[in-house]
Amino acid sequence: MSIKNPKILVTIPLFEPGEYIHELVKTISLSKYQYLVWSNSPLSSELLSKLSNLKNVILKNNNENLGLSFFLKYSCEYAYLNNFDLVLNLDQDTWVDDGIVSRLIEYIKNTELPDNIIQLSLLGNKKTLTQEYIAINSGSVFFLNNLNKLGFHSQTYFVDGVDYKFCLDVSQSEYIICSIKFNGINHSVNQGYKKKYFFSYKPVSLHRFSSIITSYRMLLVETLLIRNPSLFFFFLKDLIKQSINFIKNII
Repeated sequence: MSIKNPKILVTIPLFEPGEYIHELVKTISLSKYQYLVWSNSPLSSELLSKLSNLKNVILKNNNENLGLSFFLKYSCEYAYLNNFDLVLNLDQDTWVDDGIVSRLIEYIKNTELPDNIIQLSLLGNKKTLTQEYIAINSGSVFFLNNLNKLGFHSQTYFVDGVDYKFCLDVSQSEYIICSIKFNGINHSVNQGYKKKYFFSYKPVSLHRFSSIITSYRMLLVETLLIRNPSLFFFFLKDLIKQSINFIKNII
């Protein structure tokens, strides 16, 4: 695959964003590229004013949580229908430097990528292109022509399980997911952790944990149906990790 002059849309979903969002807004303000910022919770008047005044931002400010899967499907479909080639999706806690989009475009222009690549994670462990079976949506580039043929993101899941459901769908298709260790990006997976006694944990409500259990049960059933033992055990291991974290919450 060769895209000579790729047109890219950067998408960012927000939900009760923390202090880092102001740094992200500063990065957006210095960029010449188009951003779609989607809020699944009411924004403060200060943040709303900052985002509304940025000419390169398309702001979708919702007063209710419509879910991660809805955001991904909407934003990628919007980009495809408006003649973008790529979507770079970031979380509200994903740190990026000012020049990452320009470097990413140069990389894609000058690299012969597989024709069937549908997702490129920039959070890989290797500096060479590597095929993956599991990747998260944050810090990933989606190739819209292939994504359109797949059917965009499933709406089966709300928040938990959305990333992994997409990986399952890709595993059953002709398309592939790849990763590369790209400079200038860092996904803050440990954001929000607290310390108690001698261990760390991430606060999780009973309602959220119930949602996690439901999502992983669905994922495990799907992997059994498609006879994919490697993904089954990956999801099972992750579910155990999530369960241990919840137990730490209630100790």
